Amino acid sequence: MEQKMSVCQFEAVYDAWGAAVYRLAMVYLGRHADAEDVVQETFFRLLYRSPLFADETHQKRWLLQVAANLCRDQLRGFW
Repeated sequence: MEQKMSVCQFEAVYDAWGAAVYRLAMVYLGRHADAEDVVQETFFRLLYRSPLFADETHQKRWLLQVAANLCRDQLRGFW
């Protein structure tokens, strides 16, 4: 089930987990520009899919998993 996310909610989620998503992307990719692209795409998916989360831990795990998948896709696409 999906829900609409307000701008305030989105900003709060970005403030809470944006740095963690960026750090994960930097570990995978090693380049600032690529890591920023992954962060942007991760939060874009959050905004437009707006999944329901049981709690903040579930939300964090979802964001990090999406970011990790995007990083793997980017690395796979390079070769």
